[in-house]
Amino acid sequence: MAEYSFSARRKQIAGFLSQNGEADVETLAKITGASDATIRRDLLELEKAGIILRTYGGAKIASEESLVARTFGQRDQLQGAAKQAIAAAAAKLVKPGMTVVIDSGTTCRKLASLLADRAPLQVLTSALAVVEALGEVKDIQIIVCGGIFRLANLDFVGSMTDFSNFHADYAFLGCDSILPGRGFFADSLESAKISANMVECADQRIVLADHTKFRQKADYRFLTFAETGTLYTDKGLPAEDFEQLCKDCRVVCC
Repeated sequence: MAEYSFSARRKQIAGFLSQNGEADVETLAKITGASDATIRRDLLELEKAGIILRTYGGAKIASEESLVARTFGQRDQLQGAAKQAIAAAAAKLVKPGMTVVIDSGTTCRKLASLLADRAPLQVLTSALAVVEALGEVKDIQIIVCGGIFRLANLDFVGSMTDFSNFHADYAFLGCDSILPGRGFFADSLESAKISANMVECADQRIVLADHTKFRQKADYRFLTFAETGTLYTDKGLPAEDFEQLCKDCRVVCC
């Protein structure tokens, strides 16, 4: 019977669960040569360390949330149904063989997650969330324009984040504010510069924004209504505001 030190046995248990996902106490006792009681004590300590989760009669590896999930988890819940409807409607524009630019932000993230079946596709982005959503999909090529990484938005900004040498069919853009008669705004100069750069390389500009972005405080315009292809939004706007938006640009209400 194999003998393991206390720390080595725990590593053995954690490694086995990492590879297999889940196991019962009897199996873990067999592979380590320890008693069932010892395994249960080890599982308790491993759970306290956040490595595993105990189950009835055994344990499973603790699933770690990605950086994207941890960062956008709460934001995803805000207007979640509206954002999903907007993303689903916008996704219908994307056809296999296209090149698209996808901005950062939660609605753009939801759009990216709906494009796995549109391959072959070329995606230009500066957003880590877009890479996570589509990075493992066969025949979707992702080009990331790098720069300085912003942890708050999980994107890249700065002079090196340049889309001007590319040509795209669509640019899908988020925004922080929509101001009647003015256009679309970002809350930082860096974000506005990146969005404006995305606008320049695309034939069609599609803004994805739920109704809570209307009349919000933001100082940096990156897109006028005249430059906009279409605004995709939800049904939460008051009738008067919706009518004003329809005068400013083409609006798809999702």
